[in-house]
This record gives sequence, C-alpha cells and structure tokens, in this order.
Amino acid sequence: MPPLETESEPTTGITTTPTSTPPPTTSFKKHPPKVVRTRRRTVRVVFRFGSDQTAVTFLCKVDHGRFHPCGARLSRWFPLGGHTVRVKAQDAAGNVDSTPAVFRFRVKRVG
Repeated sequence: MPPLETESEPTTGITTTPTSTPPPTTSFKKHPPKVVRTRRRTVRVVFRFGSDQTAVTFLCKVDHGRFHPCGARLSRWFPLGGHTVRVKAQDAAGNVDSTPAVFRFRVKRVG
C-alpha cells in the first residue's frame, strides 16, 4: 500500500503590526517647596514621580547633567543655590514623554 499523502495548511500571508500607543505623561507626585531653607551648606531633598500609564520607567536630569535612568523616587543632597530637576517617563514600547516634567527650586541658607 502506498503511504497516505497529507496536505499542509496554506499560510495566510497576513502580518500584524502592533498598535502604537501614545507616549506617557510625566508628573511630580512629591517635591519640596520652591524655597528650601537650611542651616547647612547642603540639604537632602526627595522627589516622587508618576505617570498616566503603568509599567513605566523614569529618566531624570538634575541641573545641567544628562538624563539617566532613575526609579519613581529621587533622593539626593543639593548645595545652596538654584536647582532644576527634569523627569520623563518611558513606557514598555520605548515611547518617551517628549515634554519632561520640570521643577525648579532654591536652597537658601538661614541663620
């Protein structure tokens, strides 16, 4: 007896493209007052970040530095003077907020 022949299913030729999602929007959930007063030359300041999307990572930039990966919280010492913190969210698809959230404040010595 000859072997049975089988037919393979034809391929559909359809390719799917993932749907594009808008980039996340970034915000500050916690930040210091506009003027931080201290008796020392430096002060520890804490920021918390948020986004309108879940499962995002954050990129932070302090003063004139570069953007670098950071968590949803930034805690660091700042010297006297004016400072700017910028943060932008990046989603799992790689979309990055094109308008970073910006917070400006001043560390002022008192006493």
